[in-house]
Amino acid sequence: MMIGCRALSKMEIFEIISKLKNFTSYNDRNMLEKIIMKEMYHYNEVKHDCQSVIDNLWQLTRCIYKKMEITVGYYKMNREMVKRRLMPVAITFSDYYFYLIAYRCDENDWKLLYYRVHRIVDVVEHRKHFEIDKEHDFDEGELRSKIQFMFAGEYKKIRFEYTGSYLQVILDKIPTARGIDRVRDRAIIEAETFGTGINMFLLSQGRKVKALYPESFVNEMKEEIENMYNLYKC
Repeated sequence: MMIGCRALSKMEIFEIISKLKNFTSYNDRNMLEKIIMKEMYHYNEVKHDCQSVIDNLWQLTRCIYKKMEITVGYYKMNREMVKRRLMPVAITFSDYYFYLIAYRCDENDWKLLYYRVHRIVDVVEHRKHFEIDKEHDFDEGELRSKIQFMFAGEYKKIRFEYTGSYLQVILDKIPTARGIDRVRDRAIIEAETFGTGINMFLLSQGRKVKALYPESFVNEMKEEIENMYNLYKC
């Protein structure tokens, strides 16, 4: 799992593997080394801006536990360096990346923001502690079940038609998905989601998926498909 997620540097993976080997027998240790040798030789980590993802995770976890305000130096997607003063509330993992989930200290909209941990290059811990009202309390388990690719956005309940052969893959990828109708190779599925990441996943299924509800979701899918088609117009 650690090798496949690619979230840690090669040296960090080697260090963890070395520690795990100490809990195995001599024979199992030799077998383990042979099994993972080729995978580690070809291991390609996700590019990091920070010196150590593990060190970042430990420091951020401590700040979350102590409810300490922090200021982070962070590289945005466009490679712009920004400083953000935050109230950190959780850390989660999704699709190769660890994410810090936090509220901005200088804004009052209580909008959850997601920061990739490997883009955080420094963390300043402040003496000021914070408290979050129950109405803004965060449940990372609920988020994990309703969001795809950590794309922020509004809550919505969607419905779509799936006509492919791998229905279980769809249900596994979208934990809140449930089938409400099925006839032969046609299934109608409902799901509760956050953000637009779900659109990206469903679009990857090509013509096997058709958006049905709500209208805003249908229009988003239509617009993206039309934009894709226009790329190939002569």
